[in-house]
Amino acid sequence: MKKWLMLMCGILAMTLTGCASGSGDEQPNESGPKKVVLSVHTASEYYKSAKAEFEALHPNTTIEIKEYKSEGGNAEADFEKYVQTTNTQILSGKGADLIDLNVAGLQVGKYVNKNALVNLTELMEQDKSFNKDHYYMNIFEHAKMNDGLYVLPTRFFLDTLLGDREAITASQLQIDDKHWTWSEFAQAGKQLHEKNGRYAIGNTPPEQMLGYLVTDNYTELVDSSTSNAKFQSPFFIDMLGQVKDMYDDKVITTDPLGIGEAYFYPLLLLSPSDYFTESISFFKQGKVYRKPHTSEQPSGVSFRGANPIAINANSKVKPEAWEFLKFLLSDQFQSKADQQGFAVNKLANEKVMNQLVEKGKVSSVTGEDVPVTATGMEILKQMIADASIFIQEDSKIQSIISEEAVAYFSGQKSAEDVASLIQNRVTTYLNE
Repeated sequence: MKKWLMLMCGILAMTLTGCASGSGDEQPNESGPKKVVLSVHTASEYYKSAKAEFEALHPNTTIEIKEYKSEGGNAEADFEKYVQTTNTQILSGKGADLIDLNVAGLQVGKYVNKNALVNLTELMEQDKSFNKDHYYMNIFEHAKMNDGLYVLPTRFFLDTLLGDREAITASQLQIDDKHWTWSEFAQAGKQLHEKNGRYAIGNTPPEQMLGYLVTDNYTELVDSSTSNAKFQSPFFIDMLGQVKDMYDDKVITTDPLGIGEAYFYPLLLLSPSDYFTESISFFKQGKVYRKPHTSEQPSGVSFRGANPIAINANSKVKPEAWEFLKFLLSDQFQSKADQQGFAVNKLANEKVMNQLVEKGKVSSVTGEDVPVTATGMEILKQMIADASIFIQEDSKIQSIISEEAVAYFSGQKSAEDVASLIQNRVTTYLNE
């Protein structure tokens, strides 16, 4: 759990971005050189190398990276100012041509709702040079908001569970993780605890567990197209009860558990090699399981978008901005080493997979050689093909839920009362 949380923090820290002045500043005439402004919080090597390689291929276009991070400044103050400035600029029709959006506090739902971002689905359809066969279109399809792809994930992560396959097999418990729901997970965890007193998941407060379920079901609870919340729905009230039952039935505990002491640990797969190396990181015989889903959701694999980027609807250089996005998705750039996450480009990702299978092994963080099998790789490929549960979250909404849910889990308030409080606070936030 600690490792998983550290990974998430690391990912956010490496991709935090910002926004600066407007995109149309002193743009040359239509036939002359063009400047595309890319807003970032910190100018990472990822974008620096993209800029250099793209400009070498497109000498008539300059990519200007506007960094928001101040030298020697207060990091927290920088981020707070950045979020406020970016939200104000984008929602008022200003801002950079391209915006990297992986920052907590950015009101992406409002951007989309107010048509402040370009619908990239339309550009993909109109551009004959864009070959859909080269990409995992299921990733793009399920990352849509308001029936359009406004925020482009240039990489992605698979959100899974790492389980103790040896102990689960010994318990003679059958798990069909391709179709299991959280209710079935709870039943399995209850049976496992009754046999030997071992918890399914540890180190997790109930409000945090609730947050996991909310992110998987965000669109069921928040309608960004109308800025409406649905936290007083039976769906959310049942979710509160379901989470509480998992603690009452000793399926999950807030108690700190060491490596290998729980049956399952949340696992964010960052690369094809992770599928093999992480299986031995907590257990002698571990297995990557698909995360359970709610009974209202179809079966699928949860995923998170990485390195998300969008085109400002008010940009004066949309064609050039789109060319830069296509370069980020190209076989050439997606195949570059040292990029976190799975490539959304099929050819680039499968190239890495094939190389791993041919090598037959991969080194773990401890230096141990882990076998890479063709069978295991086919399972991973199927998981990617089945990726359909897009994890969305708004840090402000998550904070509201966490703050108010504590009163329910401690027995101070009813689920209905807590749901009402969350509904009121989220509705106020959405309509600010």
